[in-house]
Amino acid sequence: MIFDRIKMVRERLGFKRQEDFAKAIGLSFRTYQTYEQGQVKNIPHSFILKLNEQYGVSFEWLLLGKGDMFTKDIAVDGTMTINTKDYTYGDEIKELLELLKDVPRSWIQNITEKLKRSLEAFNGDFK
Repeated sequence: MIFDRIKMVRERLGFKRQEDFAKAIGLSFRTYQTYEQGQVKNIPHSFILKLNEQYGVSFEWLLLGKGDMFTKDIAVDGTMTINTKDYTYGDEIKELLELLKDVPRSWIQNITEKLKRSLEAFNGDFK
């Protein structure tokens, strides 16, 4: 059901509280709560579009439960881009991004490139 998938999105993105997620997507807590609890039969298109635009949530997955939850890389806090479908533990990512929020983007990109090269040197053996 769509309301179950809405909750899964919130949890996957690391939001433990409905209030926090509602605020992040610009909804009142009560409105969001009705969506997640299945109290609204027809979820507004604007909400579905917001999840897609802001977090890259797949329309097909949200509406039908098919395919990947996320369709694209997303910008988190405007500081760096991660592909959320690569991560299971949203809280860890949020904590990491909070630590890195004041670090220059160029430094993060430089470290990321060095990590990629190091991982490639393992010829895929690094897991």
